[in-house]
Amino acid sequence: MIERYFQTGVRLNWMPPRQVPGPTDGAVIDSPPTVTNPMIYDGMDAELIGNVHATALGLQMRAPIAYNWLVYAPGRTTKRTLVGDVLTGPMSGCPIATWTENGATYVGHVGTIDNAPDVNLRVKRGFSAATGSFAQLSAFSPANAWQQAEITQMRQRFKVMPGFTVYGLITGPGQFYSILMFDFGAGPGNSIGGRGYQRCVGGIRQVPAMSSVATRAMLLS
Repeated sequence: MIERYFQTGVRLNWMPPRQVPGPTDGAVIDSPPTVTNPMIYDGMDAELIGNVHATALGLQMRAPIAYNWLVYAPGRTTKRTLVGDVLTGPMSGCPIATWTENGATYVGHVGTIDNAPDVNLRVKRGFSAATGSFAQLSAFSPANAWQQAEITQMRQRFKVMPGFTVYGLITGPGQFYSILMFDFGAGPGNSIGGRGYQRCVGGIRQVPAMSSVATRAMLLS
C-alpha cells in the first residue's frame, strides 16, 4: 500500500493525468483510458521537513512509485474496480465513493464542478440512482481534510510559495486518505515532456468513511 510514501517533505517528480472533459449529463461511466506518467521519488525537501526519514519509508532515490489512476470527468461519475491502490484528483469538493457491484468492489469519482450547482445536483443524483441497488456504499470528501489556514502556513515555509493540490487515495483494502501536495512550476529540466512537474508532499490524512445512509443523504442534497 502506497500511503506510507506520502509523508510530509517527500519530493516527487510527477505529472498527474489530466481531467477528461465531456458531456455534463450526470452519467456513470468507466474511467477513460489515460496515460499514467511515472511518479518518481526525488529526495526529501529541505524547506518542508517532516518527521520521517526516507529510508524508514522504503524509498530509494529515483525509484518509481506504482499507482492506479481514476480519471476526473467534470459532470459525470467515473468508476473503476478497486484493484490495488487508486489515486484520483484534483479534489476541491467531489465525493469519492466505493461500493460493491456484481461481486466486485468499485471506486467512483463523483465529478462535481465548483460553482455549478445544477450540474452538481445532476451528477450526484445520477450516481445515486445508478448505485441504488448496490451494497456497501460509502464515501468521503478528500478536500475537507485540510483547512486553508494550515495549507497557507505550510506554503509560507518555502522560499517561493508554491501552488497546491489535494488528491484522494483509496487503498486496496478500502481505506480512504487525503493527500496534500505542493506544486512547483515548470522550468529547466522540469518540463512536461521531461521529468514532469516537481511536487512536495504536504501531508496525508486518513479520512473516516461516511455510512451508506449518510452517503445517500449527501448525494440527494
